[in-house]
Amino acid sequence: MSLSLVESQPQSIPDAPPLEVGEALGPYVIERVLGEGSMGRVYLGRHQRLGRNVALKVLHDRLLRDRQLVDRLMLEGRLVNQINHRHIVEVHDFVEELMPERVYCVMEFLRGETLSHRLATRATSIEGIITIARQIASALGAAHAAGVVHRDLKPDNIFLVEREGRDDWVKVLDFGVAKSAPDQGEVNLVQSQQGVLLGTPRYMAPEQVAGLDVDARTDVYALGTILYEMLTGKVPFEASTFGQLAADIITQPPPPLPKLSTSQEPIPPSLAALVTACLAKKPADRPASMGAVDGALTGGAVIQPSSARPWKPIALAAAVLVALVAGGLALRPKESPTQLEVVPPPPPPVVLLDEVTLKITTQPEGARVTRGDTGEVLGVTPLDFKSARRTMPTPLRVELNGFEPLERAVVLDSNQRLEFTLKAIPAAVKPKPRRVVTDGVLDPY
Repeated sequence: MSLSLVESQPQSIPDAPPLEVGEALGPYVIERVLGEGSMGRVYLGRHQRLGRNVALKVLHDRLLRDRQLVDRLMLEGRLVNQINHRHIVEVHDFVEELMPERVYCVMEFLRGETLSHRLATRATSIEGIITIARQIASALGAAHAAGVVHRDLKPDNIFLVEREGRDDWVKVLDFGVAKSAPDQGEVNLVQSQQGVLLGTPRYMAPEQVAGLDVDARTDVYALGTILYEMLTGKVPFEASTFGQLAADIITQPPPPLPKLSTSQEPIPPSLAALVTACLAKKPADRPASMGAVDGALTGGAVIQPSSARPWKPIALAAAVLVALVAGGLALRPKESPTQLEVVPPPPPPVVLLDEVTLKITTQPEGARVTRGDTGEVLGVTPLDFKSARRTMPTPLRVELNGFEPLERAVVLDSNQRLEFTLKAIPAAVKPKPRRVVTDGVLDPY
């Protein structure tokens, strides 16, 4: 989902039709459409003079006014080029054109499949799992050495291509929510007003779910989750609501690994110990670096499992606050006044609805409400609309000329009423002038 951007007069730009085959985009000729997502369309392009194939991701027109999003894409390109690692996708260029108004990035064209597709279609041997994990560790180790934490490591962001005679050559994608070194700026993990969480919940570390500081060991936890999934075919924690998922990640140990992997091979005890250590609740109990993970994968180092010491109460409290916002969990004091217990709400007395109603009001009225992931316009406040029941968070964006736009992630699993008070933009604030930039940006896949 995109982050909100303060502008004096937010405007909506209808998306232009897809570029036609043979049409020129800068020095590139469009060959075909590779895919489309909430961020933009991805094309296969060919350089008119060099004949080189590239992936071109053209940002949706409706997102062009989101200056913060565009700047974040530029930052990612700079971070990726700074790391410059063979297992990280290459970014060649970032272009922001004025006539016609268009933003796109140029990246290396990859032939292959995502790790999530591989896991869904066939089992991977223990040897193959270790090979893939070592390449991921190598890429993230280089990123950490450059002062960059990925923060959204997951199978969808790991691409497998054919290279050097094998089909499991790793390319790590999407540093779009990466945390950079202090001198390069940083985006808060949780925006307190909008409640927007950057990352993918099922692969988040406890401190990330809680909105606390992250470091290289946050990526170590995500790699542990991926290892767990490659070995078992499922992630350690699943839940129907984000609140319950957050509580489980914070408080519950991961289910023990089975004796056999999905390829029906015995899971080596050393590999099982590594996965357990990577999934430790406290960052201090995890391997300290990707180099340590790689050493354990090759048998050159021994990683002891976590001691499972309790996490600091402040971290648990922060996680519970996030869970309360996202899933409506309840708190119940235990006998010790310094401890809190997460208690799931009682089962609903009625059957879950297939369709839910969302009522949205704003002060002042007349604000436009859109979906932050698809750009679909839902209506103008006061607004009642019906939606199919969903258990995954849906980003909603609220905009009104002269007021700061807001964004909120909502789980559409029950009838709800939302109220927003919009903040007027000070008269002295003016929109930033448009400019052309030629460096940077986001993974097209």
